[in-house]
Amino acid sequence: MIRSGRPSIFSYIKFSNRNRYGIPIDNDAFKQKIIEVEAKLKESHNVLEVTRAHLEESLQKFSRPASENHTYSHIEGLRLFILKEKSLYHALNKLKPQSELFMGKCWCPNDKVREVDDTLAALSRKKGSVSGYGFQKAAVPEGLSPPTRFRTNEYTGVFQEIVNTYGVPRYREINPGLFTIVTFPFLFGVMFGDIAHGALLLSAGLYLIIWKDFIEAKRESLWKVMLPVRYLLALQGFFALYCGFIYNDFAAVPFDLFGTCYDAVPAPGTSSLVKVSDCTYAFGVDPHWYGKTNELTFLNSFKMKTSIILGVTQMIFGRRI
Repeated sequence: MIRSGRPSIFSYIKFSNRNRYGIPIDNDAFKQKIIEVEAKLKESHNVLEVTRAHLEESLQKFSRPASENHTYSHIEGLRLFILKEKSLYHALNKLKPQSELFMGKCWCPNDKVREVDDTLAALSRKKGSVSGYGFQKAAVPEGLSPPTRFRTNEYTGVFQEIVNTYGVPRYREINPGLFTIVTFPFLFGVMFGDIAHGALLLSAGLYLIIWKDFIEAKRESLWKVMLPVRYLLALQGFFALYCGFIYNDFAAVPFDLFGTCYDAVPAPGTSSLVKVSDCTYAFGVDPHWYGKTNELTFLNSFKMKTSIILGVTQMIFGRRI
């Protein structure tokens, strides 16, 4: 409410749960009040601008590369550093302190014992705070199964990752990763059999394989992210190309490589083409099937039966191993 009972320099407007602001009655005092408010607004605006500029500068700093030798941003480097520190402390929390020692048990492959021992020795020499170490073999606790470990390389690593996505094989269980090297790209070719698409995939895979060192040497290359799957792409392209020839399909257009086993002129008294006797098409699907009314019926039946045979064979093979 506005108070006006007796003369006063200020009158007040008051609302529930709101701030109170004095309104001068005198004209000069009112103008002075406006000047003060405008000065405060300008000061607040300057603070906001400075804060915004500081934030933009900080974001630009975090978005720039951490150093000349790294392509990732500064904030990504901080994230990796934090993850590394968390991993270190997570591992240290598994050790049991005894006096001035920290003892822990771990699994180590037999062929890596020398490498681990040399690493610990080098750490003891480089870090003065590490006075010594001890690496001894211990008996396997009862009821505890060793973890799964597979030796992989640049060729088999991506196929093993595909298997691990669905489930890591248990200790001493048959590893299907070896068979996946052939079955996975082949089944891909069965599904996406096309000469044009297969040739593109095969070309991309061969390019990554042949020019691997050149691509790695370039600091900024979109092909770098594809290098781990270069052998997978090459095999998928090869089998897609192979199945494309079986389907006689080049971007939905058939090839007429070996002619046709059907007469070009209908037989007398009939309205349909007649197959030449004792004619077997050399490879793939006869191109004369394409463009006919029963094209989809024939090709879908052919692909369905082929897929069933391959699926049943793979299931039987899986049960045998």
